[in-house]
Amino acid sequence: MWIDHDAREECALRSWKITVLAIASVRWSFVAVLRLFASAREAAGVNRAVIAGATVDEVLAAACAEFGSSFAAVLAICRVWVNGDPANGDTPVFDRDEVAVLPPVSGGCGAP
Repeated sequence: MWIDHDAREECALRSWKITVLAIASVRWSFVAVLRLFASAREAAGVNRAVIAGATVDEVLAAACAEFGSSFAAVLAICRVWVNGDPANGDTPVFDRDEVAVLPPVSGGCGAP
């Protein structure tokens, strides 16, 4: 039996490229625990929620969709932390990570 080695290599290469493309296109999504404090908690009506997303931005967008415009308005002035560390929108979120939404806190003493 005659085997065309070039054709076999081409087929293997094409199969490998398809596999790599399929793996690269997989989008992982995790479930985070969203912790809400002060005015963020009041706007959402809950102090904790389980929200899916692969980044902080995705988790917060899903939370805005779930809790509405009053929550989104409060979120605009909040700081976000993931597992106790300051985070930005691109910060990745993994299963059971804690995403905390912290509104600004006022207080202190007035001028003498």
